[in-house]
Amino acid sequence: MFWGGLLILLGFILVFNNLGLLGNIDVWGLIWPLFLILAGAWVLWGTLNRRPAKAEHVEIPRENASSADLFVQHGAGRLHIYAGTNSENLVEVIP
Repeated sequence: MFWGGLLILLGFILVFNNLGLLGNIDVWGLIWPLFLILAGAWVLWGTLNRRPAKAEHVEIPRENASSADLFVQHGAGRLHIYAGTNSENLVEVIP
């Protein structure tokens, strides 16, 4: 949506310049600062409107296993690992 709006805005500016409606304005001197302002606003908007991560409850049953290797691939945030799951589960994740 951002890029579509930016292209429409640039199209209007160029058409108005070609029709002589903008006077003696340097259009390219106007476009690159406008692009920087819009790109900065887009980055700030994305930063301020993040959705919180969804926590999930996960249980992996032991199924008579005597040992296991655990590989955790974690993206970002905090991860605390403690011992002490109940005897029926190999791994239990509680949000």
